[in-house]
Amino acid sequence: MNRMHKFLLTFDKDQEQIWLNDLCAQGWALEHYALGLYTFVPCQPGEYLYQIDLLPGHGLRASGFDGYREFMEETGVEVVARW
Repeated sequence: MNRMHKFLLTFDKDQEQIWLNDLCAQGWALEHYALGLYTFVPCQPGEYLYQIDLLPGHGLRASGFDGYREFMEETGVEVVARW
């Protein structure tokens, strides 16, 4: 499978979200993220819509995040990456 790797270092979640959605519009879906390194795989252009959520401090702990993840999955959202 073709993969594309890109590096982006930003502290602006809105800029990052726009960047991810622009890449998806070009046919690249986010597969993995770690420390500014993004891995993308081919997809149908615009197949996904990315949103970045910043959770309050308690949401970063495993117990708080698990409840949030369950809520998101119940509404049809797939959590792609967490950092």
